[in-house]
Amino acid sequence: MTGDWRPLSAREGRREEYESLAPGIPAWLRQSILDWVGTVVGASPNLYLFLQEVERKCRISLSWTQGQRSALTSLQAMIDENEDGYLDVVDFLLSGPQGGAISSVLGHLLEQGGSLFHVVERDGVWMLERRVGSEVAAGAERAIAGGGRAGDHLGRAWHEVYGREPSPSAAYREAVRAVEAAAKPVVEPSNQQATLGTMIRVLDDHQADFSLALQPTRGNSIETLLEMMRVLWKSQLDRHGTDDESVPIEVSKDEAETALHLAITLVHWFTSGAVTRA
Repeated sequence: MTGDWRPLSAREGRREEYESLAPGIPAWLRQSILDWVGTVVGASPNLYLFLQEVERKCRISLSWTQGQRSALTSLQAMIDENEDGYLDVVDFLLSGPQGGAISSVLGHLLEQGGSLFHVVERDGVWMLERRVGSEVAAGAERAIAGGGRAGDHLGRAWHEVYGREPSPSAAYREAVRAVEAAAKPVVEPSNQQATLGTMIRVLDDHQADFSLALQPTRGNSIETLLEMMRVLWKSQLDRHGTDDESVPIEVSKDEAETALHLAITLVHWFTSGAVTRA
């Protein structure tokens, strides 16, 4: 059976519904995921100790009334009783030393079943992340892979936005750090204390010394670059503590996601040589 096959109903008008990504663990993926977890857990050389580690790391409670047999049974029953907790278990199993070996099978299951989640590797650790559009994800992966230290920060920001447990504030913080790491060698190579704020000031004070590969017929391309950096810098409302009750205590998921994709563009410009200094 080819990977491009679609059911007749999807080909005749139910395509949008069929191709919509399924959150959680839909019914048609349930047994496949159960079997995958059972295989991975069952391969543990010491099942008793491994199940206890699963309990501790995932903050779940298993039934030990009949020893490891009932513990394993209660773990598998979680797929119906606590779907989020079960996905945490799947995520934990991926993160172990065997992650690379077991990731391809799970990744195939999730892709074939149209899951909202897919399997990725971040900083040498395999994990679940939410899917985004293929073109957007491909561009982000190129920036992450080719950005050096800046790419490392982008990878962390991406996971904090699209991972199993999003942290918008952490994502925004890593997005800013990514731009700082990418821009410093171009804007302030001698300043070991360079920040996004100091680099904005340098660019603003010495616009004539910098150039951008894009040269509009009207306007100043470096001013456009500056505005993008200012938006990223000024919109991080939780960067400092404040007694102003009107200031949100943390950024929202939408703000963090927007900041991440803005940072991806800026990192690409700085690391690809699109921004240069005379």
